[in-house]
Amino acid sequence: DGAFQSRLDDDGWLHMRWESASGWSELRARLDQGQAELRWARADGREHATADLLEQPPTDG
Repeated sequence: DGAFQSRLDDDGWLHMRWESASGWSELRARLDQGQAELRWARADGREHATADLLEQPPTDG
């Protein structure tokens, strides 16, 4: 069994987190800025993270 939580920060980041006995995973995204990252940890507490999952949108100009 596990627990799912989601929340939206005041600064626009959406956090979606899944926790279970084997560890946790969290997807953090701010789509209006073209940013997203995935973080996770195993039950031993060792944390891992990806770089930005989305490319930056092209700039006008």
